[in-house]
Amino acid sequence: MPLGANKVALFAASAGGFSASGGTETTYDDGGVTYMVHSFTTSGTFTIEGGSGDVDILMIAGAGGAAGGTGNINKGGGGGGAGGQLEGSTIEMNAGEYTITIGGGGGQYTNGSASTIVETTWGTATAVGGGGGPHGPADGNSGGSGGGAAGRSAASGGAATQGDSNGLTGYGYAGGNSFYNASGEGAGGGGGGAGGVGGNAPARSSGGAKGVGRSNLIQTGSGDTRAIGGYGAGAQTWGPGNGASGPANSGNGGDGNSGTSTTGGSGGSGIVVFRYAT
Repeated sequence: MPLGANKVALFAASAGGFSASGGTETTYDDGGVTYMVHSFTTSGTFTIEGGSGDVDILMIAGAGGAAGGTGNINKGGGGGGAGGQLEGSTIEMNAGEYTITIGGGGGQYTNGSASTIVETTWGTATAVGGGGGPHGPADGNSGGSGGGAAGRSAASGGAATQGDSNGLTGYGYAGGNSFYNASGEGAGGGGGGAGGVGGNAPARSSGGAKGVGRSNLIQTGSGDTRAIGGYGAGAQTWGPGNGASGPANSGNGGDGNSGTSTTGGSGGSGIVVFRYAT
């Protein structure tokens, strides 16, 4: 059962001397149960030193970057797609060294990078990087969540794709379509998020809405929402897209920028979190 917006009862780690190390280690209590958390904001190694246990996992890839309008005041950029999000509860993990790679966010109009967990006997889990919002007359790029289409043609948002889940559940949605009219004026679609599709651009003056993220309890026991898509941008100075970048370790897509700017926001980097009851 994936960890979503509602709290989920977890099984305690299996008996037999289960212990682990790596990342930033924190604990919190919830409902009389103490949870150990290992958060990886940079690449590293999660080491299970003995025994086996049921572990909850959250993985988010780097998000896609967004586009600016390339200096053409009539054409807004598409929003970046969020990094793909993988979740799993009570995943059995045995002693070994698990190599963690944290995906980086994409620069303007480029895809983000994958976050991965790799261990010889356990296998591989991959959260796919978010799709970039293009700046040319093109569809949005595909990724963990798709990028929004550019406002330089009548184009479609990028598709959401899933990687090797290895028992985890993947979340990601497509980007939004662009708006374009006979006068050559256009607005970019919003980037898809882990919780919903990116919005289609409704008019030349307004880019598409960002795709909503997905709440997860694993890191803090509270609802932490990440993997939000980036806003598309309208032509000239209108629309919600303002070229902002996604925060580090959020997996949030960059915001598109209006046609008056050549620069779109970069995507936020990813994160990997493990949790188990002690």
